[in-house]
Amino acid sequence: MKFNEPLTDHVPASQLTTQYGGKVDFEYDHSIYWPALAELSDQRKKRQTERWEKAGKKIGEHESYLRGGDVKCLSGDFSGHEV
Repeated sequence: MKFNEPLTDHVPASQLTTQYGGKVDFEYDHSIYWPALAELSDQRKKRQTERWEKAGKKIGEHESYLRGGDVKCLSGDFSGHEV
């Protein structure tokens, strides 16, 4: 075991905040972050709802199918690459 090694030995400085020895000077701004997160969530929900509807609106549909994975839907009629 090694203790107290610089994080930059394991993670590029371009991906670490300055408080951990990196180069990212991140400042959280709720008025920017929250609307962006809400929009991404709404888009994802819309895509998954469209896939669910196209596959027959079956309760218990595979999450992997709804998220766009390579799994067929419960009815087996649609591949994971549609919609």
